[in-house]
Amino acid sequence: MEKGMSNFVAEKDPSDSLCTKIEQLAPEIPYYTRKYRDALQMCGRDVWVLGSESDGQLVCGCLGEVNVGRLRKHLHVQSTPSKGDEGFWSGLSAFCRQQKITTLSLGTIGTNPKIPRISRLQSEKSRCEYWVDLQAPDFEMTLRPQQRRVLRKARKKGLEVRVPTTSAGLATHNLLTQESLRRRRDRGEDIPLFDESELPRALVESGVARIYECTFAGEVLGSVIITVSEKGVHGYSAGYSKNGMKLGAAVFLSVATFEAMRLETKDVFNLGDAPPDSGLAVFKRGLGARQHESRSRTFDTATLAVSILVKGYSSLTQIWNRFPGQDT
Repeated sequence: MEKGMSNFVAEKDPSDSLCTKIEQLAPEIPYYTRKYRDALQMCGRDVWVLGSESDGQLVCGCLGEVNVGRLRKHLHVQSTPSKGDEGFWSGLSAFCRQQKITTLSLGTIGTNPKIPRISRLQSEKSRCEYWVDLQAPDFEMTLRPQQRRVLRKARKKGLEVRVPTTSAGLATHNLLTQESLRRRRDRGEDIPLFDESELPRALVESGVARIYECTFAGEVLGSVIITVSEKGVHGYSAGYSKNGMKLGAAVFLSVATFEAMRLETKDVFNLGDAPPDSGLAVFKRGLGARQHESRSRTFDTATLAVSILVKGYSSLTQIWNRFPGQDT
């Protein structure tokens, strides 16, 4: 290894001690934690620590998950480290070749790495996240006047916050999330796909995620799932009923979770991303969040022959599925 060049590190099913080192490098990122590792493993996914070290000290690192399909082997990193150096990127590229990874997707939740072009670029997405400083003095004064008015009315109305049981909370959360997505779709927004995987339950059961609900007169008006680390919080998903929006549940529940996390001495609450010109972005800025730009990238890391085979198989599958009664 050249002087000053870091050494790439890759460990499958990482130990608690190695995960702890990753957490200490970025204590504000929930997706570097042991509990997040546990959630992925509960879903049957192969979990790796990927990073680089210099002089025996970990310089940067993250958790990655590998999903294997019929012809594809996908490596996904939810939060790519901001401090990834040349040793990390070159090592990651070599790792993909060694493990026969066909697709590499690098997310940037809570980070902002300058991701080099590791292989053939498949897609990229410019993202705007919205971060709230939880330790700002006079915290509620960072809300815009309209949100403060909504908050006062919701409190006067008697809205409440509760922590539900996991099963009941997830069932209600799924219904409210789908209702919110329908409203956004009807407004013509480009909405994310609803997460129907087992991951949300695993996140809650592992302890890296929590569910909070807003209620009024026995009715659940809104629900949020947040992921939590030592110093940071990420808004994983949220949903509100039409009546909940009318009564100010979105502002009320958001501020209530901010306050709960402030008491736990968290520093930053990442509200997640939204198109900068969308109504959702306007809402998040109204909560006092600052805009944070980043970019995620997906690469085709398969050999050319395998890449052609995978694309050909996908095309044939799409043609086959056009005929009724076919199931691949």
